[in-house]
Formats: sequence, C-alpha cells, structure tokens
Amino acid sequence: MLINTSSRTRILFFTAITFICILQSDTQSLYHSQEECHNTEERIVRLESELIRLRREHVESGRTVAFTALLSKDTTVSAYAVVKYDHVMTNWGGAYQPTTGVFTAPYNGLYSISCTLMSYYTNPVHLEVVKNGIRLSVVYSANRTYPQSSQTLQLLLKKDDRIWIRSNNDVTRTIHDRSVYNVFSGFLIKEL
Repeated sequence: MLINTSSRTRILFFTAITFICILQSDTQSLYHSQEECHNTEERIVRLESELIRLRREHVESGRTVAFTALLSKDTTVSAYAVVKYDHVMTNWGGAYQPTTGVFTAPYNGLYSISCTLMSYYTNPVHLEVVKNGIRLSVVYSANRTYPQSSQTLQLLLKKDDRIWIRSNNDVTRTIHDRSVYNVFSGFLIKEL
C-alpha cells in the first residue's frame, strides 16, 4: 500500500500522541524502573526526529495535485458544450471544479491529463481535450457497439492554464455512463 508523505506524517504524529497518552494514563506501570523511563524518553526523541524528517521530506517533495472525475449517469451534451464530470473520486489540491468541468493548473509544471469516452448505443460521440480554448486532441466513440476510446497527454502548463473536455459534435449527443466508463483525470508530474 502506497502512503503519501502527508499521511505518513499524520500517522506518525498520532502514534506519538497515542503513546504519550498511554504514558500519562498508566504512569505507575510504565515507570517501574529507571531503565524503562530512559527507554521511553529515547523512543519519544526518535519519534520526534522522525516526524521532523517526514515534514522536511514532504516540503522538499513539492506539491501534490491529482483529480479523477466520472459521469454519474448517461449524459446529454449539447453541440460544443463542456462535459461536466460530476462524480469526483479524487480532487487532491482542489484544482478540478465539477460544476464547470474545468481543471485549472495551480502551479507551473508538467501534468498528465487523460480522457476516456464511451458513447451511447444510438449515437457516435467526438470529444476534444481543450487548453485555454484551443483544441489539443480528439477522442471518438462510435455507435451500436459501446466502444471506448481514450487519450493521455503530458502537458507543460502554466499556473492558471485551464483544461476541459468538450463536445466536438455539431449536434446534441448522449454519453453512456454509470460512474465507470467516462473519465477525466490528471495529475502534476513535476512542478517547474
């Protein structure tokens, strides 16, 4: 299981607090000898040092940005409209806004942006990945077979650059979903 640095820091901090509470509540049984007291103090010092190290590592590792959003139901999208992925699974850093369907880069950096599409049985769908109003790529899903299509782009983004997915159809289309097929996601690879 992968635990991010912030989670490890919290776990270590709460472990240290729990240990200190145990020490305070059960003083008689813990301090039967001078040696046990000394060992306990050494453990606390080690835990404090580890907490400081983890905090430093977290600060030096940069900032974390990641989001994954899906469509919660079959969604009808008007011609050239933004697709609003409403079922947000992850939004670390809060850079994706489900009410607008737009991801805004909070930092200059290299980002990975992905889009997966499944059209409804009765109509084909073209979606485009858009940066600040300019189309970067198109994904296509045909009708009659529920095919899926996807793209992943690595992009150099400046702070406040905006990325969204929009219909590239000149008519209204329906996208098929139940919070599993159509995904818009991204993450910061490296802050620059």
